[in-house]
Amino acid sequence: MRGFIITSVLALTLIGCGSDDTYYGGTPSGNANNNLGAANTGTVLFQPTNIQARALTSDEQQSLSSATSLKFVGLGGNGAVYGPVRVANSNSVRLTDVPTSVRRLLVVYSAGNRVVGASVVPLTVNTGNETRIDTLRVAFSTGNSGSTKPSNADTQVAFGTADSSTLRVQNYILSQSPRLLPLPDNQSSAPDITVANDGPAYQSTNNGQQRTTSFSIPTAGDYLVDYTVHTAQPGYDAAGLVDATGNYVAGTRVGNNNGNAGTQDYSFSGVISLPAGSKVSLGVTDPGAFLGQGSTNVDFSSLTITQVTP
Repeated sequence: MRGFIITSVLALTLIGCGSDDTYYGGTPSGNANNNLGAANTGTVLFQPTNIQARALTSDEQQSLSSATSLKFVGLGGNGAVYGPVRVANSNSVRLTDVPTSVRRLLVVYSAGNRVVGASVVPLTVNTGNETRIDTLRVAFSTGNSGSTKPSNADTQVAFGTADSSTLRVQNYILSQSPRLLPLPDNQSSAPDITVANDGPAYQSTNNGQQRTTSFSIPTAGDYLVDYTVHTAQPGYDAAGLVDATGNYVAGTRVGNNNGNAGTQDYSFSGVISLPAGSKVSLGVTDPGAFLGQGSTNVDFSSLTITQVTP
């Protein structure tokens, strides 16, 4: 049986936890490791001692303290292959019989039916060995969540990811602002998120014609959004997730806090609620775009969207 062990070392609020070395059943769903032997599985010890790699803010501390439960889902190349496993909120959980096909572990902090934070941890599971997770970066909810829980919440986890290396585009004509970015590389998705290069076509000076990339999300719910934009041309006003109307999705815009050309990196990690039928892209605001001119120079950009539920 796939399962987990929950230990008694606690740093967060713990409700209804069993005693030391108590075993609980956990049945994987989706394309799980059904009928796989021990030779194809390992153990994961979730014991984060370093969250955010910095001191937590008072709001972050309050959010973690309000969580009453944790959910774990192991993601493979095409979706969920392990879990969901739910436990009372703890800072020490041992997940057993984790398939070696798991590449990322989704961790969701919830208070009742409300998601308060989530994290996707890159993971390598070795046969017969234990992998420890001691560093965790939690993305916190940017607003109300939990109003919609998809019917497929326990059978799949939708996600999409894409990135782009060097992009050079010059002499935009009547370009929109925010400017959408192409993310043609390393594209991967699992139902029901679709990643497509179906936006406006731009002529780049280094990679020919490229279309901007969109993420289509048919199911309403809470989603963990992670993006990074590293610019080779400092001076953008902002970056963020852009909806089908051409506006930044509330809570995802990251501005140039320095107010000068020195800002070269924009990054965001947070849990947001998206309505059914959402279509979003990664974009940047360039003051020159308002004049229908200018250029876009990006060294690296990436966007990952993962469905999260309590």
